[in-house]
Amino acid sequence: MGLTIKEKLRIANMGGQFQESGPGSWVGTKIRKETKLGVVTADMNGEYRTLTVTFEDGTEEKIEMNNIGPDPEYIHVFEWLSKDRWIKF
Repeated sequence: MGLTIKEKLRIANMGGQFQESGPGSWVGTKIRKETKLGVVTADMNGEYRTLTVTFEDGTEEKIEMNNIGPDPEYIHVFEWLSKDRWIKF
């Protein structure tokens, strides 16, 4: 059984992170960085959300997102696949 919302909030409020699961998880989402294709292999949530992306060439990169509002460092570099359309972060 996963963490309750109350447990997740307690962890986030203490500055920690937890592995996101369920329908809100990014795990399995296809990610593109220019011509490199990859998939989200870990989704750590908390005050910030950190996605680990593993690309087809075996390299990994982390995307750190603000949970409230855009993060200008990443919004123009990575895209994610939603149905059949690539969307910039």
